[in-house]
Amino acid sequence: VALRYQTLTALFLALVIVERGLMSLHGWVLSPPVSGHHPPAHYGSPAFAALALVFLILALRPRRS
Repeated sequence: VALRYQTLTALFLALVIVERGLMSLHGWVLSPPVSGHHPPAHYGSPAFAALALVFLILALRPRRS
């Protein structure tokens, strides 16, 4: 998306943040595991959402001329 459709990059990153944020909310808050064990995706989702937020901020910054 970033290379071919540069105008859609911010929208795509916002969708990724919403998706990973909802996955994190579901995995950590709404339905914690009974055994106390989290699968690896539960640790990666908040990290990836934070990383996507950083890239969204960078994508929305005005470009220097």
